[in-house]
Amino acid sequence: MGLELLLMYQLAQQPTALDLVKELFKILVFPGAAFMFLLALVGEWFDRKVHGRLQHRVGPFYTGWHGILQPLADFIKLLAKEDIVQRGADVKSLTATPIVAFTLALTMVMFLPVYKGTGIISFEGDLVFLIFMATMYTVTVILTGWFSTNRF
Repeated sequence: MGLELLLMYQLAQQPTALDLVKELFKILVFPGAAFMFLLALVGEWFDRKVHGRLQHRVGPFYTGWHGILQPLADFIKLLAKEDIVQRGADVKSLTATPIVAFTLALTMVMFLPVYKGTGIISFEGDLVFLIFMATMYTVTVILTGWFSTNRF
């Protein structure tokens, strides 16, 4: 009888798929990832509308409801554009440094204490590691300028 109760208790404690979805929702959405995305869309839309009115234009109007998806359409358009690389530039390093910088920025976000008082990644010395990663982010921005062989 005691062994059966122990097995039933262990089975009851195993997380289900719904529990995992709830935990992911708490980690990703609750801190404001979706809210910040929507706020950025609305803020950019409002900024473009105001600038359009100041210049006696309509502003964004065709993508989505009154042009609310115009920043998303511009992002997709920018993904399709050609990369222009200066002669003499190190092409592989020039394309790798923004990827490294973006990866560092995303990894730094995982250290923010948004779930149960700790970050997604938490260990002793994480503040030192976070400062190191912030420094490396700055180094990648400097290296991007260095690899472009641009005077400015």
